[in-house]
Amino acid sequence: MVPTSKLSGRLVDEQGQPVAGKQVLGTLSLADGTALPRTLTTDAEGRFDWEGVTPGVMRICFELGGVVFSDALGKAIEARPGQAEDLGNVVLKARSQKAKVIRDKYARALQQPQEITQAAQEFSRRFAPPITTTSSKTPRIGNASRYSVIIRPYKWYDELVQWMSRTFRTNPITSVQLGQVFASPKKVNGHDGLPTVPYRLTLKDGTLLEGDLPFEYNFDGRQGRWYGLKASTGT
Repeated sequence: MVPTSKLSGRLVDEQGQPVAGKQVLGTLSLADGTALPRTLTTDAEGRFDWEGVTPGVMRICFELGGVVFSDALGKAIEARPGQAEDLGNVVLKARSQKAKVIRDKYARALQQPQEITQAAQEFSRRFAPPITTTSSKTPRIGNASRYSVIIRPYKWYDELVQWMSRTFRTNPITSVQLGQVFASPKKVNGHDGLPTVPYRLTLKDGTLLEGDLPFEYNFDGRQGRWYGLKASTGT
C-alpha cells in the first residue's frame, strides 16, 4: 500500500489576515479528474492540517460561506508518498459566488458549447466499456430500462455501476456519436432550455440507442461542473 501524504498551510484573506477558526471545504482535484473533498478547521492563526492525502499531482480549491476559491494556489502541486508538504500562506482570492457562476455558465453554454461537448464525451465514456461489479447491494434502479441514460452518476454511482453491469455486460457499447449542443424545449429538474446533446449509441448486437442528454451545472459541495441528467430517447 502506498503511504499517504500530508498537506498543511495557513489560509489568509486578500488583506493578509488569517481565516481563523473556520470550517472550510477543501477539494483536491487530481490529474486523472478525481475530486477529493475534505472539511478542514483552521486554528486561531488560520492554519490547517490535511492528512491522509492520496499522493499525486493536484490542484486545490477551497469553499467558505458559499464562496468558492478555485485553484487557490494558482498552480499544481505534487503530494509525495509518506511526505508532508507545507503550502505556506494560501491567499483566498479570485472568489466567485456559486449562484453567479451558475448563471454565467448557462448564459454562455450555447455560445461556447465546448464545455458541454467535453462533459458529454466524458459522460459517454462511463458507458462505453463493459463494467462488472462485486457489490452485494440490491439494485434500486426501479423501472429504468436499457434505453435510458441514468441520472447524475455522482449521486447514484453505485446504482449506475450495477445497472451498467447488468445491461452492457454481454452487449457492450461499441461506438458513441454526439451531435451539436442545443437548448432543450423541455423542462428538466425545473429548468427550461438546458444545454442538451443528441446521442447515438451502437451496441455490440447492432442495437441503436438514440436520444437527447441534457446537462445541468452545479457544485454539490465540490468544484462546479456540468452533470448529465436523465436522457430522453427516441425509442
